[in-house]
Amino acid sequence: MKLNSEHATKKIELLMQKHAEQGLSASEKDTLIALQTVHLGFLEEQFRLAKHKLFASQNEAHPGQGDLFNEVEEIAELEQVKADSEYAPEQQKKKRKRNTKPFAEHITREVIVHDIDEADKVCNCCQGEMHCMGKDVTEKLVFVPATTKSPRSYF
Repeated sequence: MKLNSEHATKKIELLMQKHAEQGLSASEKDTLIALQTVHLGFLEEQFRLAKHKLFASQNEAHPGQGDLFNEVEEIAELEQVKADSEYAPEQQKKKRKRNTKPFAEHITREVIVHDIDEADKVCNCCQGEMHCMGKDVTEKLVFVPATTKSPRSYF
């Protein structure tokens, strides 16, 4: 088709030059009109194909595009997983236990008592003396070169 188009274009140009210089006979005019019609058909077909390529519907399907709007299915799956996990034994990470063993007895202990003032030990309602309701004892190991001790705090 490309060769015919080029050939027709050259013939049209030659006939147009001859028409400008000498004029054309009736048969040459008919030939020119036929060639121009063929060339016009070719150009219209090229234009139609270009328009089709530019504006035609294209395949816009991408992998996973079908899963874009399935929130309901995802919610149902999550609920199913939760229901299954309630009946299944817990396979969670075990919490790391603290070392709760007491320090050795040969370590000297320093006792630090954190107490409130005597004025704050009086009840505001009945003016009676308040008593200690509980205590927390914490120990930590302090290393001083050549000695070790464990301060014991009472709260």
